[in-house]
Amino acid sequence: MKAKLKAARDAIGLTQEQLADDVGISVSQISRFESGEREPRVGEIAAIAKRLRIRPSALIEDVIVSVVGRIGAGAEVIPLEDQSDIYQVEAPVPISPGMVGFEVEGESMWPRYDKGDILICSADGMPIETLSQDAEAAVQLIDGRRFIKRVRRENGAWRLESHNARPIEDVKIVWASRVAHVIRADEVRRVERIVERAATALRKSKRTTVLKLRKS
Repeated sequence: MKAKLKAARDAIGLTQEQLADDVGISVSQISRFESGEREPRVGEIAAIAKRLRIRPSALIEDVIVSVVGRIGAGAEVIPLEDQSDIYQVEAPVPISPGMVGFEVEGESMWPRYDKGDILICSADGMPIETLSQDAEAAVQLIDGRRFIKRVRRENGAWRLESHNARPIEDVKIVWASRVAHVIRADEVRRVERIVERAATALRKSKRTTVLKLRKS
């Protein structure tokens, strides 16, 4: 961000002191941003970009996220069948390490999510027991299907609810993640397809995981 911030500030003739005063951030922080000593938070990026009259993404160094498959919002998506569509996209905000993208398939979660939206989630997920009632999460079931749904715990099993489709009852969740960020379909910028070798390795990894789960 450091070079982009200084260039954008210089382009409209703002000093570090003026920018800091206008956005309510200390001069020392602006200096750290421009030196690369510290990365700004999302809210700070938004405030700075607004003052500089540019899009927040214009301040961010290219952040590349791997889209590792599709996730169902009405459609049933099985990871073993969708890995040939792996690609990479530019993220418009800083993304924490360990994040991956899933492309939404289906319309049962509209208007929250549209087909083609990219959901940024944790590849490792979160402990299933920490899922709260009525939380919205990306989930994968023991049979391999993957969904974005509102989850509810009932009688020891999970119920997956949609905004405009019938719920899916009595399921076992083996992976879940909150949605950290959404890249809307009309804002998705593909970078390049990941080499087939990487896709093949991921397919094998997923297949092994599902087989182990089915045996357990």
